[in-house]
Amino acid sequence: MKKIFALTCLLTLMCVSRAAAQTQMVCHVDGSTTDINLTEATSITLSGSNLVVDNYSCPTADIASITYQPNGLQVELNCDNAVDVGDIMAGETPTEKSYHSCPDDKHPHMIDLGLPSGTKWACCNVGASKPEDYGGYYAWGETRTKSTYNWVTYQHFQNNSYVNIGSDIAGSQYDAATANWGSPWRMPSQAQIQELLNNCTSAWTTQNGVNGRKFTGSNGGTIFLPAAGGRVYDDFRGPGRDGTYWSSTLYVYMGDQSNARLLYIDRGDVRWLNTCRLDGRSVRPVR
Repeated sequence: MKKIFALTCLLTLMCVSRAAAQTQMVCHVDGSTTDINLTEATSITLSGSNLVVDNYSCPTADIASITYQPNGLQVELNCDNAVDVGDIMAGETPTEKSYHSCPDDKHPHMIDLGLPSGTKWACCNVGASKPEDYGGYYAWGETRTKSTYNWVTYQHFQNNSYVNIGSDIAGSQYDAATANWGSPWRMPSQAQIQELLNNCTSAWTTQNGVNGRKFTGSNGGTIFLPAAGGRVYDDFRGPGRDGTYWSSTLYVYMGDQSNARLLYIDRGDVRWLNTCRLDGRSVRPVR
């Protein structure tokens, strides 16, 4: 593809699994939105004064820049590290590569901690732009942040009872990681968090001025979980002192479905909690 200067359209590619040879591109031009389904045969060309994607044409005079964000990782097209549609369809996007630590500031990265299952952990939280950022706070089963976390605002509390949305919501429409970053990113299950605890050491530390816990795998891979606190009702509780990270696993006790499993971290402890689903907590994706 030719280099395109002064381009204006934001192309966001939300990659699907390698098995499905189709990706959605959302092209925003002058406030409008056009959805274009990309396949392996999709053509993206510069034709005269127009950028042409299959049958959709956009005047280059209306374009400021072009980027794409497969699963949240933003990479500029048409530079030395450009990735074309064929690469994306083949699954050879930058997000397919894992690292022991972040190689640059183009987050999120997929971190290999040498876990037996092969599970890779994201370098930062959903809603964060770097590992030290707190990111967003999500009620269990919700995919957007909000200002108040209570029974009234919780989508899955109806007729004075909690709605059953599944015993494990990983990868579902209720998964904040999948909804915001795209598949195959998902919330970690209880088993995946337990695998992290069983196979990594952890130490309370301060990274770039932010308190949190650093987990180190047997292969030297590391992730940092910031002490982001949590949101309860209208309150912001525990930032800098503790961190609370949702699993995708529901906790049921004698028929009560009001709680989900959560990883709690602070200076002296790492432990499991069963916490009310409507609270706002952090989400650290896996894949």
